[in-house]
Amino acid sequence: MWSGFGGNDRGCFIGIGVIALLIALLLPAVQKVREAAARMSCQNHLKQIGIAAHSVHDVKEAFPRGTMPNASLAPEERLSLHVSLLPYIASDPLYRQLKKDEPWNSPSNATALEGVEWKTYYCPAWKFGATPEQHTGPLAITNYVGVAGVGPNAATRPAGAPGNGVFGYDRITKKDDIKDGLANTALFFETAHDLGPWVRGGPGTVRALIPDAPTFGGNHKREMNVLLADGSVRPLKDADPAVLAALATIAGGEEVIAGW
Repeated sequence: MWSGFGGNDRGCFIGIGVIALLIALLLPAVQKVREAAARMSCQNHLKQIGIAAHSVHDVKEAFPRGTMPNASLAPEERLSLHVSLLPYIASDPLYRQLKKDEPWNSPSNATALEGVEWKTYYCPAWKFGATPEQHTGPLAITNYVGVAGVGPNAATRPAGAPGNGVFGYDRITKKDDIKDGLANTALFFETAHDLGPWVRGGPGTVRALIPDAPTFGGNHKREMNVLLADGSVRPLKDADPAVLAALATIAGGEEVIAGW
């Protein structure tokens, strides 16, 4: 008759218990390391985008438009701001393959993007739950959106209008236009909301801050990354609406909260 566990059995179960305890202790640490690595990589992506945007300014004496110029297409049909940056992020061949006079999803452009994974335009923390179609090919999304300003029509307003940000669909902005200061003005915000293909113009790649709407928000716990017009990247905790509004405009005269 079976009368209980022998010594070897008890030792085996104790060993399993110790292993389970070690795993339970190690998992949070591993998760923290992974989150820290994703956060650092996300910030590095934004820094690369910032270098590219400033390189465009160095060459053309202005930041790029929010969409590739094409008067025959609506902004949502055009190629995006991110496409304008490609030659300055070491991808000139892909830039040259894309047809600037065609819609972003034309057969020629879809073919050029087939199988392409452009990691600079998405946050690694977001990718953990993404499908292959969301980070590879013509439908690959971006987590980084150019800041149009404040208000639902900010991306379509003309230059010099109140509430403008750096990027409008058809307007250009120079550093001298940024009266609030480069260190107090955002070029790009990170977001996990309403994501769209990085190659497509429109609100998926250039977006305004709309009060009480989740237009921005990061892929990290209580934190989003902000690329400033001076090229620096800073984390913003809890996406403070007052700070977002101050950073979103180029000449609003708002006071940015110290230590944000």
